[in-house]
Amino acid sequence: MGKWLTVLLCAIKLYAGAVADSVTIRGQISGDGSYTPSWIQITPYSISENQPVKVKPGIYNDFILKVAAPVVQMYSVSDGKASYDFLVSPDESLLRLSVTVAHGQISDIRVSDSRQDEAFRAFLKIHSLYAPELKNMCLQCAGSDSCMKLFTPYYDKMVGLMKLFEPEYKGTYAANYLSKAHVIGYDTVTGGFNQYLKLHTLSPGLFSNPQFYTTPVPVDLIKDYFMCFSGSDMAENQLLIKRVMSLAGTNDTIKDILHHLVFTLFFTGGNEKMLDAYFQWCADNNLPDNAVLKAKIEALKELMPGNKLKEISLADTAGKAQSLSQVCLSHKLTLLVIWSPNCEHCQVEIPALIPLYQKYHSQGFEIYAAGVDAPTPQWARFVSGKKLPWINVWQFPFAQSNCLSTYAISYTPTYVLFDRTGKIISRFAHFEQLEKLIQNNIKE
Repeated sequence: MGKWLTVLLCAIKLYAGAVADSVTIRGQISGDGSYTPSWIQITPYSISENQPVKVKPGIYNDFILKVAAPVVQMYSVSDGKASYDFLVSPDESLLRLSVTVAHGQISDIRVSDSRQDEAFRAFLKIHSLYAPELKNMCLQCAGSDSCMKLFTPYYDKMVGLMKLFEPEYKGTYAANYLSKAHVIGYDTVTGGFNQYLKLHTLSPGLFSNPQFYTTPVPVDLIKDYFMCFSGSDMAENQLLIKRVMSLAGTNDTIKDILHHLVFTLFFTGGNEKMLDAYFQWCADNNLPDNAVLKAKIEALKELMPGNKLKEISLADTAGKAQSLSQVCLSHKLTLLVIWSPNCEHCQVEIPALIPLYQKYHSQGFEIYAAGVDAPTPQWARFVSGKKLPWINVWQFPFAQSNCLSTYAISYTPTYVLFDRTGKIISRFAHFEQLEKLIQNNIKE
């Protein structure tokens, strides 16, 4: 039985021109014979919720899918290892898609005779030439006006190419929306260059348009905005959040989208400082109105540094229940690690914790490693095979103590550091930050 090939369908509402009711996608899967999917899973994109649709390829590995398409739509083709994006448009009623698989995964996709997709790929090529350089320079400058001015030659080159791009692909989604999101006018800068960029990097004209929010572009722009301009000052971080949220104007739908977007960026990115600023800003303004998001915020607030641990008790390799609170009481520092044997990052990082454990264990450091999301024998083989020396426990399916929900886990591995009293020291530490955290707290 082959693996599923996941095709993420991203519905992008663009413009209400004369459009067809649907677009027919004719797909052909080909490859080296190593991988033949039993099903293709097609998922309409939503910032908050996805609803997948399954399509079974024919005997010749072809498929036909008709989708409602009153507007331009973006698709991301993924099998969980590789992802490829393309656009379809209601003015292109038939779309021919070639999906190539090799070595057990998608290796490429091609779209035939689509001007929308051609424009999209041309835009991505321009963006990839300069965006990483601009991002790195923004981070290195750390708000320095004189330093930030150095980025103008790179930015001018990107803008120049965008201005050539727009007339060539006039009328396409990429020319009408994406290229305009990357153009900042700074001919008359007042109040300092860095301050000017803070105020003008995000265009209210685009961000106040509901049609803009079903693309990845606003997510990337807002993510880069916070990455470039956020810092250690709570008040300044709250001002950044206020500026982003003000892009919605009076549109309640966009306000809800922005809240979900900002929360997700900070949560999945593990940005404790910006989460603190966002929580405080929400509390001061009695927001958000969305009940589901408000519940997520309240649950995560209880897991931020300074709060007490939430108890979990799981069985170790000998079948003995191990309580997290008791482990904390017996050690100066305890690192809760939630990981999966199926996670590629975990397969690398978990064994790499051994030198750290050996270096600090005698000083009162312990690891409570909770394995999840794999059959018990697979977990046991990994633990014994890698000779993991700390407290290893296992999250059985449907167990009463569920560490995934208790600690609001969105990715593995997740590291949570506690002191002897069970107080949370860090909730979102990355692997490379662990030793410094231990050094700073082991003697206290």
